Amino acid sequence: MTQEQQESGFDAMSSEYLAPGVTPPPVARPTVDAPPVLEPSVLDWPADSASPADGAKFSAAPLPSSPRPRVWSALLLAVVAIPSAALIGGLATAVPALILNWEEIRSAGGDREAVMEAIMGFVATPFGLVCSILPAELTYLALVVMAVQLSPMGWRERLAMHRPSLPWWTLLLFAAATPVFAMIGGFIASFLGGDEEGGSLKFMLDMFQNMPLALAPFAVLLYSLAPGFAEEMVFRGYLQSRLLARWHPVAAIGVASVLFAIAHIDLTHALAVWPVGVWFGVVAWRTGTIWPAIFAHAGMNAYGVSTMMALTADDLAAMEGQWTPFQEAVLAIGAAALLVSCAYLAFGQRGISRRAAPV
Repeated sequence: MTQEQQESGFDAMSSEYLAPGVTPPPVARPTVDAPPVLEPSVLDWPADSASPADGAKFSAAPLPSSPRPRVWSALLLAVVAIPSAALIGGLATAVPALILNWEEIRSAGGDREAVMEAIMGFVATPFGLVCSILPAELTYLALVVMAVQLSPMGWRERLAMHRPSLPWWTLLLFAAATPVFAMIGGFIASFLGGDEEGGSLKFMLDMFQNMPLALAPFAVLLYSLAPGFAEEMVFRGYLQSRLLARWHPVAAIGVASVLFAIAHIDLTHALAVWPVGVWFGVVAWRTGTIWPAIFAHAGMNAYGVSTMMALTADDLAAMEGQWTPFQEAVLAIGAAALLVSCAYLAFGQRGISRRAAPV
């Protein structure tokens, strides 16, 4: 605006001339809305952050609680899987054996000895060997896979199958310590279950002692990997990892180990493997993954199957009440491995967290 316009009373806002001495009307200017004042109670102010400049105190809003993981679904899977695997495994072994040897069984009058002879002859074949173990373990796998599909969690997290962040030598260490618990289980079985072998133990002993030498490597591989993988996925993966999210580790490992022992059918066998199951549970808990337990389980089965194949009836009779030099060496190595394993699990690993998780 020029000086001449100012003296003549020119209003720049309205582009009009005003009379000299007349004050122009106030001009409406745009206003900016002030930010709303929030009540301090509705603000989620972090407890460890600095307070605002005016010194107002804010209360942290409570976060919504995570749903508590359901334990009954994990227990239900184990309760259903144990008889299902036993039934399917037994039928897969007995039915083909009876069909292939029906004439011999009928000519022998169908007595129990003829039936057992037919089954033993069947499992001494490659097809029979596969039928004796694989259908039962595939039943475990099928049930746990279906259960994991119903869970909103990823399968690695739900089954505690994270990649282990462990030195490779710890896997050998845990496996070497496992026979110690097998020997402890043998003492418990002898004390509580008697000196007689249980039905499943006697069956396996007869089967492996009569196994053709050509099938021995395949038998060791099959009986090591299949149970080690499938059973650990059920009992330490799906079951124990869920129990640890709600229960104390002693209760979670104890219940999972008892159900693992029951899965071995007869009393003597169950008592013998219960301490082994406890050891697998401790390893899976402290490392936060079931892979070391799978490796230890497979190693234990390989040791047991190889030992049963190597022993003859005379060897078993001579072993009454005493150990062989080989067993003494295994025990000495296992005891040393156990001491180092316990030190590593106690101080080298933090262990699995008891975080709440959905189904």
